[in-house]
Amino acid sequence: MINFKPKIPAMLGALAVLTAGAAHAELLEYTFKAPDGTQRSLTPNANYANPTGNISFALSAGIYRKVKISVLRSDGIVVS
Repeated sequence: MINFKPKIPAMLGALAVLTAGAAHAELLEYTFKAPDGTQRSLTPNANYANPTGNISFALSAGIYRKVKISVLRSDGIVVS
């Protein structure tokens, strides 16, 4: 029978090193100007938005993280 005990800490250490660079961010809300001129803030689970102009995103990703946002169409094509 093969003894796996010495290999488990090494595998866990390698897994920790590989996943240390993976960062995740959470979208808290997004804010935009509606066609009627009012400023709107929506939660991430909102189904519809009709922005005119710029959209501001509130994200939670940690202090030293850089975050990139991609806006996708329903067919998966990157808009921005």
